Amino acid sequence: MKELMEVSAFVPKRGYSLDLKKMVAKGLSRKEAISHWIGLGRSSGSFYRAYKNLKDELIKFAFLERNHASDLKGRRMDIWDKYSVINQLLISQKKRAAVPIAVELIPQAQRLGITEVVLSLASMLEGHFGCFEIDTRRYLRYRKIKREYEKIYKAELDVKSLQSRLVFSLERKKDLKEFEREVGDLIKKNTGSPTFMRHRFTALSAWFNLKNDVQGLMAAFKETIQVYENCKVDITASSLASLYYPITQILVENGHFAEAEAHTTKAVHISKEGTQNWHLFMLQRACLGLVSGKVGMAQSCLKKALDAPREHANADIDRRWLAVKGILDGERVGDVWKAVFF
Repeated sequence: MKELMEVSAFVPKRGYSLDLKKMVAKGLSRKEAISHWIGLGRSSGSFYRAYKNLKDELIKFAFLERNHASDLKGRRMDIWDKYSVINQLLISQKKRAAVPIAVELIPQAQRLGITEVVLSLASMLEGHFGCFEIDTRRYLRYRKIKREYEKIYKAELDVKSLQSRLVFSLERKKDLKEFEREVGDLIKKNTGSPTFMRHRFTALSAWFNLKNDVQGLMAAFKETIQVYENCKVDITASSLASLYYPITQILVENGHFAEAEAHTTKAVHISKEGTQNWHLFMLQRACLGLVSGKVGMAQSCLKKALDAPREHANADIDRRWLAVKGILDGERVGDVWKAVFF
């Protein structure tokens, strides 16, 4: 609910919705809010009705005031907005209005790597130009796109499923023998869509870290970077962040300081100043400076972090910077990385 409030233009003026908004703003959990609600002489049923009504209104007015249409996140959101309109037109049996929007949207979705949108629209247009407004050239074009993206989408779904099952099994300390063949096949499949490669790297990172296989991890990292650099899809900052973040510690632990510094420099530049990702990469740079003997780098990172606008709500970030400050002030620690990140 709190996150919905952050992106919605809806502001309740009175009544139960306003009361509930105030409770959320105070940081009350749902259990605490219900207890407070009943303490005011109201029923639990009225709480759930008010909760649903407030949530529906927040969703209805979500993202109406966004001013970032030119950045990658905004462009992706615009794609989904238009895709939603197309589906609404189709449900309303206004296909003639939907078709030209879909034709225009497919290359934009391809550029941003939104596979499911491309596949859905290509399938719709294949049917339209093959059955209703017969057009051989267009029918063959969208049939080809649909076939290509069916394979891409299946690969993305399969690797996402493997990643989830593997990480879940790791967390639950289950037997991992069943994954050996699948992981082996995944290692051999070293190219694909950016989305496929992102989830592939996450899955292989978990596997290689478990096996203490630094060479395997570095190979997966380089394969992913190569795909990112050579593809025509615009790569999101979050995809790059999920790639750079786990590799830095590995590089530092193996003494590859120059390479680690190069990657953290790129990572900081793609992250918005003051956000959680930006702080995490700056913390990595600070640790790199402390470990490699570049104390000035660590001091500079700490100063920039203190001066940066606060664009996050993670108290653990503050704790980690205090750990960096303590080390810079002469506090003795064993493993710098563990002292800051664990």
